[in-house]
Amino acid sequence: MYEVHVTATIAAPRHQVFEAVSDHERFLRGPELSCHLTREGTNHRNGLGALREVAMEGRVITEEITAWDPPRRFEYMIRRFIDRNGKPAPFRHEGGWLDFSQSGESTRIDWHSRFAIPIPIVGWFVERFLGPRVAGSFQQLLEQAKKNLEHQPATS
Repeated sequence: MYEVHVTATIAAPRHQVFEAVSDHERFLRGPELSCHLTREGTNHRNGLGALREVAMEGRVITEEITAWDPPRRFEYMIRRFIDRNGKPAPFRHEGGWLDFSQSGESTRIDWHSRFAIPIPIVGWFVERFLGPRVAGSFQQLLEQAKKNLEHQPATS
């Protein structure tokens, strides 16, 4: 099992940061990244029970929001991972979660994800190859959110 953990501190109130990062379709967007909801959550569009499809570089990941505690935390589970050939990839997700904590006038985000590549003999090596790439992608998303949030007026 490989765990990714990245952090960022954003000079914005926690509720504003949570709102921006949990808006899946806006947050999970980039040059080779897109997201759309296939099912809305029960109490909030992006909340508990929401299903999102994340497309990146020819792969499609289906994720479900499994816990929703605004503005403190949300959790998700990858339910399906389709590779570039349109086939299910060998991938086991133990869970992902984002914690949002107030730090003075700023908000700290801790993003974790645990996964395994269940391929005999080489799975461990693949995890260690993919892990830093996943961490780098997460970090880029948080840095983009930081840039966006720190250059817009705060809301109450």
